[in-house]
Amino acid sequence: MTIACRLNEFEWTESFIHRYKNKLDEKIREDVFQYNLAAFYYEKNDFEKALQLLHTVQFTDTYFALGARSMLMKIYFEMEEDDALDAHFHAFKIYLLRNKVISAYQRKVHLNFIRFTKRCYQLRNLSYTDRKTQIQQKTRKLLKQIQKTKNITNRDWLVKQLVEPTNLVRAF
Repeated sequence: MTIACRLNEFEWTESFIHRYKNKLDEKIREDVFQYNLAAFYYEKNDFEKALQLLHTVQFTDTYFALGARSMLMKIYFEMEEDDALDAHFHAFKIYLLRNKVISAYQRKVHLNFIRFTKRCYQLRNLSYTDRKTQIQQKTRKLLKQIQKTKNITNRDWLVKQLVEPTNLVRAF
C-alpha cells in the first residue's frame, strides 16, 4: 500500500485496500483497514478524510496507534492547525510515557519525532526579525541534528519539512 501510494498508484491502492479488507484477521481487520485508508488519504493530501478516519477509530494494536498518532501530528503540522498540533504534542508524549506495552525503542523513536516536529513547528513560527537573520542557520542546524539522530521515526518527512521552502511557508 505504501509503495503504491508513493508511486501515485492511487486508484489501484484504494481498490486493493477495499478488496482485501475481509482477508485480514478479524481481530485486527478494522484497525488495519482504517489505518491504511487514512494513510491512503494522507498520501493523496486529502487530510480532512484522513483526519476523519483517524478520529473515528480506537486502535487496539499499539503499532497502529503509534502510526495513527504520528500521522495525526504530520497532518496537523501540514494543515497548520497550531492549536491541535500543540495539544497533540502533549497528548502523544503522555501516551508514550504511560503506555507500558510500548518498547523502550519505540518510545525513544517517537519521542524524538515529537521533539523534532516541535522544533520544525517553532522554526516555522519565528518572528519576522528572526526569519531574516537566523532561519537559514537554524534550519541547517536542525537538519544536521535530525540526520545525526539514530533513533527516530519519519526522518524523511522531517527533512522534507525543512528542505522544501513551501513547507516552512510562514518562515519566509
